[in-house]
Amino acid sequence: MLVIEAEERELRAWDFVHCPAGAVRVIVGAAEGSCVVLAVGARDPDTAYGRFPDRRPTRYRDGWLSGPPSANAS
Repeated sequence: MLVIEAEERELRAWDFVHCPAGAVRVIVGAAEGSCVVLAVGARDPDTAYGRFPDRRPTRYRDGWLSGPPSANAS
């Protein structure tokens, strides 16, 4: 479910949504099952990521990524 400018819109597989700059929006998981949302933007990196520390290379550590709950069950 997409709520943009106080209007609800039901999303289906492969829907494409353009949100104008400054639009108030939120995506809410409102159905059973999994969902993937790909968001692409063109903000200035200094503004978008300015509050985060500089990136630095590091090796992957066990536990950073997890699968579905059933994959982690012992």
